[in-house]
Amino acid sequence: MKKLICLAAALLLILCGCARTQAGNPAELRQYSWTGQTKGGGRVSLRFDGDKAALTLQNGGETAVITGLCLTDDETLVIFDDASAQSYRFGYVPKGQTLLLRCGDSPAMELKADDGR
Repeated sequence: MKKLICLAAALLLILCGCARTQAGNPAELRQYSWTGQTKGGGRVSLRFDGDKAALTLQNGGETAVITGLCLTDDETLVIFDDASAQSYRFGYVPKGQTLLLRCGDSPAMELKADDGR
């Protein structure tokens, strides 16, 4: 009977651990600069400077930059773009030195932490 209870407790711990979502750490997110490439060949970079962030998208010789005040929590990154007076909201999930960045329903972009920070 003790073996059954121990097995049930171990199984419960494993299942609870698997059901957890991986939340981010805003301080860890801001500690790195992040870069990646889209499936279409575009380049993406995300950089932080104090309470500001800059998201740069380059594709086909064109460049778009979203830069301004940045607010983060455990799952969301919001950049208030200075140039357009718009706010852009992104969901993020850290996975070690990799960051999955998602905007709305579009597929997540995979970014890697830069060593240069």
